[in-house]
Amino acid sequence: MSGKELAKQAATLSEKEREAFIAELLSHEDIAEDLGDILLVRERRHEPTIPFSDAVERLKRDKLL
Repeated sequence: MSGKELAKQAATLSEKEREAFIAELLSHEDIAEDLGDILLVRERRHEPTIPFSDAVERLKRDKLL
């Protein structure tokens, strides 16, 4: 089942069923982590980007790489 199909199906659930469905998803650590990553990407999608070389340079400067 595709993500779009899953979303359509979830939209037909009652609020109680939707809450149970989400709770079941979140009970799986790997899925919960993926969902968190997706939400973070959506939240940051309009932030300015920096070149990869600048990011590497900054990490080296901060002794994180």
